[in-house]
Amino acid sequence: GGERPGRGLIAGLGLALAGAWLLVRDTGDRAGADIMGDLSAVAAAACYAAYLIAIKAARRSIATGTTMLVTTAVSALGLGLLAVASGEVLMPSSLAGWAAVAALGILAHAGGQGLATAALGRLPVGAASLLLLIQPVITAAFGWPIEGEMPSLVQVAGAMLLLAALATANPAVRPAWRRTGPAPLAAR
Repeated sequence: GGERPGRGLIAGLGLALAGAWLLVRDTGDRAGADIMGDLSAVAAAACYAAYLIAIKAARRSIATGTTMLVTTAVSALGLGLLAVASGEVLMPSSLAGWAAVAALGILAHAGGQGLATAALGRLPVGAASLLLLIQPVITAAFGWPIEGEMPSLVQVAGAMLLLAALATANPAVRPAWRRTGPAPLAAR
């Protein structure tokens, strides 16, 4: 059977959608924005949702390491074929390029996707996907000191809504005085 989201998760999803929209919408250069970019983002979100559901299904019976091995091999093969078909360069041409590939492989893929895959073995897919929405908040927070991209007040409001969504959907992060009933198992 499928997972049924609780009221907190549904409320959190609403807050998260509003927060994410505010965070990415207020870039200051939306005049003349191409609808194809927005449609591509929606398509990417749908693919990411399908990926999370597939990983959740795999994690019901397959260990994290095996799941990562299979998804990495399938992705590398498929994306490699697409790159060759489109004439893309597959090998970095400099040491800095190889360092970037290594960092992406170790930090983003093995670290980030590995932890997400492990979490999907323990969490409902809806809660895990909502937790992954912390990524744009972290990106915006690091974008300011590293790239000089100071967030606007609208973007800060969006980030606050995303954080509120996490607290709404996950009772373990709510203050103890706001909880009703027994503490969640994760908090015990």
